Amino acid sequence: MSEMARKGAAVVLVALAALLLAPRAVSAWGDNGHRIAGQVAQNALSDQAREAVREIAGARTLAMLGTWPDFVRSEPAWGFLSTWHYISVADDATLEEVLAESARTAEPDNVVEAIAYFRAILAGDVDRRRHFEELMSSNGVAPREGSVELTALGLLSHFIGDLHQPLHVGRPGDRGGNSVAVNFFGEIAKLHSVWDRGIIERQRLGFTEFTSFLDAELAGQVEAGDGGPEAWAQESMDYRLRLYEIWGQTSRDNYLPELGYRYVYDHLGTVKRRLYLGGLRLARVLDSIYQ
Repeated sequence: MSEMARKGAAVVLVALAALLLAPRAVSAWGDNGHRIAGQVAQNALSDQAREAVREIAGARTLAMLGTWPDFVRSEPAWGFLSTWHYISVADDATLEEVLAESARTAEPDNVVEAIAYFRAILAGDVDRRRHFEELMSSNGVAPREGSVELTALGLLSHFIGDLHQPLHVGRPGDRGGNSVAVNFFGEIAKLHSVWDRGIIERQRLGFTEFTSFLDAELAGQVEAGDGGPEAWAQESMDYRLRLYEIWGQTSRDNYLPELGYRYVYDHLGTVKRRLYLGGLRLARVLDSIYQ
């Protein structure tokens, strides 16, 4: 093996070791992505739902609420939420099989169940609310600002966003792309993080600018549709295979898949569509609760 090859292999091993030892990521879209989806939702709310959100959250909009679940992920006491941000489906399994298995437990095991859980709490389900209060109490945490509704609204907003990031319906073998090292514009990154924030941040737009562009480009062309969280999860899973088409070109220096302008060009439309749909569907869910 040449000296260059040895150095390249060493870089790959270090990168993979770092990725394998890293904790399972629980965010999707990053802060900016969640704000974009939240602002799309805020713009699309009915008058009744907008007023209900205002009564719960005051002056804060959905763009502000959806990032809170990522801020508390560093607090161990909130760790019981960690598996609620995603659902893992192996290539040789179906979403229906995974959901049937997880339905055997009383509390949510994944993001699909978490969305239904918090929707029910906001719709007035007394048993689910009591269960969530007991769950928080047993883990030594309190509702955000003492409000179960504010906590549930922030989590629902976040999880609907999560479900629309395709790698949050990920392969368990690589932890939804968290164990896949790539060279993204010259920096070693996780494939998962490229989709969480990398492609979005390459646009160099604030969330209000990004939202304005989405509204101008997609309004009237993209509809929320009639399906619920199970259908949204299947959509993300259907996109998943295309995200892994990354091994056509590698760098001579580090032998990792190189993701650059072409990868962003190929997938930016998917990112835009998933952000926009996540926002439209959050608005539709809230409209159905507060109609």
